Amino acid sequence: PNQAEEPKNKGKLQIDATIVGAKIKYPTDLGLLNDAREKSETIIDILCLELKIEIYRTYRIQVRKKWLNFSKKKSKNYNEIRIGVGQQFNYFKRNLKNISKTVD
Repeated sequence: PNQAEEPKNKGKLQIDATIVGAKIKYPTDLGLLNDAREKSETIIDILCLELKIEIYRTYRIQVRKKWLNFSKKKSKNYNEIRIGVGQQFNYFKRNLKNISKTVD
């Protein structure tokens, strides 16, 4: 065989099933709620731009600061997690109400 025709080695081979890529994020309740809230804010933006109405107040900056302060903590106790989940859920619920009001 000609050396020009032989494929060159590319990528990396992971053989063992216990080996996992390092950039996989473990889903937590708070992380999933934060992602859902951010996606709902983009849906609100798109709807408001398409319908040419005023964008709803979503308190994005304050909510983002609360999320970052919580997520940067090294250790979180049960009460802090419960409060954080409740806050993110309430913000997401408000966004869903705005989306349904806009669609109707």
